[in-house]
Amino acid sequence: MVVEQRGIEPLPVNVHVCNNTFHSNSTGSFSPIRFAEGAGGMVAKNNPGYAPLSISRDMVSGTAIDERNTSDAGILVSPCFLGLAPVVAADFALGIEGP
Repeated sequence: MVVEQRGIEPLPVNVHVCNNTFHSNSTGSFSPIRFAEGAGGMVAKNNPGYAPLSISRDMVSGTAIDERNTSDAGILVSPCFLGLAPVVAADFALGIEGP
């Protein structure tokens, strides 16, 4: 998810990215929320991410208030999705941790 100015429109302001789930099986970098530019008031809140194979990770990049998003270390910890290897939307439902 990238927040940026794409043309002649004004710079984005007061953009809130909240309550999203991000997942990647890529072995590359994992940076799901990027505030490329803006006029202020950017917030990223309550966004879990899971990318166990990523080699570099940055859950939120750019200038924003970063609240209760998955930390870089947490990106490697399974959020207990119902599907072990999530593919379809139903696989991303959260299950119960443990046996």
